[in-house]
Amino acid sequence: MYAILSPIGKHKQHHVQAFLNSIAEFEPLPKLVMICTDFDDPKRDLPHVEIPEVLHDRILIFYSTAIEHYGGSLWRISHAREILRKKFLSTGIEWALWIDSDIICPPETPKTLLEVAEKESCIMVRNSYPSRVSDQYWQGTGVLLVHRVGMASSLFWYPDQISPHVSEDYVFIAILLESGWLLCESFGFKKTSVTGRFVEVTHLK
Repeated sequence: MYAILSPIGKHKQHHVQAFLNSIAEFEPLPKLVMICTDFDDPKRDLPHVEIPEVLHDRILIFYSTAIEHYGGSLWRISHAREILRKKFLSTGIEWALWIDSDIICPPETPKTLLEVAEKESCIMVRNSYPSRVSDQYWQGTGVLLVHRVGMASSLFWYPDQISPHVSEDYVFIAILLESGWLLCESFGFKKTSVTGRFVEVTHLK
């Protein structure tokens, strides 16, 4: 059982319909789709978006003033991810699948990543995704499957007083990589993380 988590700011609203449509094709479907946004009234602010029927009873939308207050800064995304992380932990769902709202994943994504996690006995699966501005591939939270043990053992934080170039997802992943040996020993996993291009995804511009 898994949930999809995604922060969505107004600057990405033109991707929301394509994002939700892609999730509606997932096999299996998520137990929940958890979104954190600065749209205080999504029906009003996103009149062009229609939630697919298969997701009607699965979607939860949380409002964050931090997203709006901090504008385009990494503080915005950090606060939104923390809200989602804590909300996820209040559910009994085992796996969190982070997908950025400007990334379109194929229908087999959850099945493939869950199979990798089971085969490798790992806490998180990092699926590489293409950068929008270069030929590089990233391994952040754009497409990231994390067991609830990992979700409970790390946090999203933007350390701008240390370095403005260190992102909130780097901190989240770095904490897990550093503490992974203890989590594996305590909870029976064999690995902290595996990384690869397990599914090919599209990063919208």
